[in-house]
Amino acid sequence: MPPKPAGKTVKTTASKGGTAAKPAKAAAPKSTTKTPAKPAATAKPAEAAPAKPPEHKITVKELAAFVLQDADNIVKNSKWFPMMIDPSEISGRFLQYRECTFINGLDHEFINSPDRIRIATLAALRHGKKLVIDMMGVDLYEPIYSVMEKIEPGLLKMILDKSIMEDDNIKKLMRPTDDDLYSNILQFGMKDDFGFVIITKNEDTNGFTDKMMTVRVES
Repeated sequence: MPPKPAGKTVKTTASKGGTAAKPAKAAAPKSTTKTPAKPAATAKPAEAAPAKPPEHKITVKELAAFVLQDADNIVKNSKWFPMMIDPSEISGRFLQYRECTFINGLDHEFINSPDRIRIATLAALRHGKKLVIDMMGVDLYEPIYSVMEKIEPGLLKMILDKSIMEDDNIKKLMRPTDDDLYSNILQFGMKDDFGFVIITKNEDTNGFTDKMMTVRVES
């Protein structure tokens, strides 16, 4: 019986070139080191709400002590000037004839005269008086703001935050043509006793509501 033919030789890469096949590279082990996580973003602190102006109640008999004399230093120790809410309108009539610089807000000739407002403000700073504007029951914030902007940009803000009493800001109100009484204001003035007062008879919110302490006058 003839012998079985030998099986076919399986050719390898070595058979072709006479060189043994290179063994496959082993897969590199996976790194077990974890990528550090990004730190969580730090939350921004919440912005503090603006301070709300304080409120006070006084009687008509206490007007002079509170407004003109600031007997208990309530206004002096506060960053706010007072807005008087007086439905009886007694406050305006009372202060009009007292030692203060009084302006009737409905006096169009006065309220529309920037230089008269400027001199009135300087006079109050010079003599340590209160600059009082009676709005006569009307919201006159915008007209007052506008006329003061014509005098000096930011003037109403400087009055409301009391920075008008700083020498550099007082100088912004001075003019070369002013009387000597005002040119010497920094040397002989009583600026630290300066005050600003708004009077209204309405409880309605107006442009000064969030910028001044509220003082309700009870008869």
